[in-house]
Amino acid sequence: MLIGAALLFWGWRVGQPFLGVIAAVLLEASYLVRWRWNFSDTEYYRLWDLCTLLFGGVAIYLRFSEEVTKGGYLLFQWMPLLLLPIMLGQLYGSQEKLALATFSWFARKRQADKRGGRRFNISYLYFLVVLISAGASNGRDPWFYLGVCILCGAAGWNLRGIRFPAPAWAGAFMAACLVGFYGHVRINQMQNLLEARIGDFFTKFAKKDFDPNETRTTLGHIGKQKQSNRILMRVQAEKGAVPPRLRQASYNIYREGIWLSRQREFAEVTLETDGSTWKLDPAVPAKGTVRVSTWQERKRGILSVPLGSGEIRELPVTALETNGFGAFRTREAPGVVSYLADFDANAGNDLPPDPATDFSVPEEEKGLFQTVANNLDFKGLGETQILEKVERYFANGFKYSLEQSDLPEEGRSPLNQFLLRSRAGHCEYFASATVLLLRTAGIPARYATGYAVQERKDAGELYLVRERHAHAWALAFIEGRWREVDTTPGDWNEMESANQSAFQPIKDWWENVWFGFSKWRWLGKKGIISQIAPWLVLPLALLLLWRIFGRRQRTKMSDQKSLLLPGLDSEFYRIEKHLAGKGFLRQQDETLSQWLRKVQNQVGNEDQELGRILELHYRHRFDPAGLPHGEREELSRSVERWLSARNETVRRKS
Repeated sequence: MLIGAALLFWGWRVGQPFLGVIAAVLLEASYLVRWRWNFSDTEYYRLWDLCTLLFGGVAIYLRFSEEVTKGGYLLFQWMPLLLLPIMLGQLYGSQEKLALATFSWFARKRQADKRGGRRFNISYLYFLVVLISAGASNGRDPWFYLGVCILCGAAGWNLRGIRFPAPAWAGAFMAACLVGFYGHVRINQMQNLLEARIGDFFTKFAKKDFDPNETRTTLGHIGKQKQSNRILMRVQAEKGAVPPRLRQASYNIYREGIWLSRQREFAEVTLETDGSTWKLDPAVPAKGTVRVSTWQERKRGILSVPLGSGEIRELPVTALETNGFGAFRTREAPGVVSYLADFDANAGNDLPPDPATDFSVPEEEKGLFQTVANNLDFKGLGETQILEKVERYFANGFKYSLEQSDLPEEGRSPLNQFLLRSRAGHCEYFASATVLLLRTAGIPARYATGYAVQERKDAGELYLVRERHAHAWALAFIEGRWREVDTTPGDWNEMESANQSAFQPIKDWWENVWFGFSKWRWLGKKGIISQIAPWLVLPLALLLLWRIFGRRQRTKMSDQKSLLLPGLDSEFYRIEKHLAGKGFLRQQDETLSQWLRKVQNQVGNEDQELGRILELHYRHRFDPAGLPHGEREELSRSVERWLSARNETVRRKS
């Protein structure tokens, strides 16, 4: 009853009580049923192969339809059902213990050449798997631990030695449970501490993706900034023109080369009834529509969208969140997404300016930008005129460069070096300086990061966005709306692409092939591989079931205990029945060897083959290790051959 109770507990914990009841009834009914299947080791091998096949099919299905971590938990949760065939085989089969070779394809070959072999009862192992699977639901309550203690206590009670008094055993077990609970709590606290410390350690060295809360610039870094040509996105206009930039995040606080976002809280966007449309701002007209196909972080990723996006369609994610600063975060996405973004570039719909941050300039930079602003003389100019003057300022005398050869002089910041001395830098210099200069002139501004869309593929409508197209620019609040201000010289892409490898076309071809395969794999919410996996496993499972049960016969038993006696399926009993039909009856006090010797004396013929058959029967019947698979089949074939020879002799005489 213990395994049945464990399965009921498992069904409750993983939210599948109906399946738990069915599995428990199937297993516990074996103690009421009076028949058993005459399984040889070969049939048990096939039952285990069926379990392996089911495990592989479910693993493939979950790998290509769920996020990896979630898929792993689900796989553990379903383990009791995946191993149910082998457990049912032991309970409804003719052997109480299974050969160890059942669980190893390599051991099966060695087992065929060896006598006997180790055997064991898998009931307690299955019981342990059920308890572990019940814990895979990761429920945060004390009932799991209490249930495990009760079930393990019941199992241990049946196995306790008679030397231990019941009260002493119960007291020791209760003490072990209390110590285990205390250790469980402490281990959980230690895990949380280690995760935090290790996470901080690896964050220092891990590759940085776009962070909606913080971005570290390379302002003031000496040397050349190396950029990768790896293709990240494929962009195509469905309506109107392709936007020049796709934004991932915006920031409003600058501190010594680091841009931070004060708006750190994300709010979930409402999902429409079709399950793949997300309305960001219903008031934004869809003047343009762009399709973005890109890789996506499965657990939590950042989308790349145009400024003024009002709706995102065909996005197969569980949830979409925004922080109001143009950052959109997805949860539980497939590995590849291809979505449509409806936008109006003249309708920047971010949160309005914050007087405390969107006008601020760091104290150490105020003198620098006030000097530049005084030289430009913004007095009496409107917002649009100020913006035009700032754009002209960076367009004359400044140049794009990925390489910084000189350290800033003592007392000078990287932006001071950029504006007053080198007048050369990459997009982070231009964007940061533009934001702080606009703020000095009284215009709210923010720092934006994302990608530039400027590499057209073969003069067509498809644009490629590479890793080196990562870009930074400014957002200015002009005439009541946010506008993109990109003061980086327009030739920066040509300068970066000039140094690409001669093998880049080959790399692009391979990346396109792999991306095409990945899109095929991730069709819809569930990938095509996850859709066809069940149909590949089903025919193989049916074939194994036919091989297991197609030629097996059931044996009725009058007594449940007789099922546990080995060797009752021996074919030798057919010979005994045949000889009894010829009048050679065995007395109750005669052993088989004595009886056969008497039969041979009466017929005047010594049968060497019958002696070999009797030897195999004795080993099959009484050897605890049983017969190896090869000799078990030899016993069956020898009996069949002996009976056929006797029937042929009778036919000739008649």
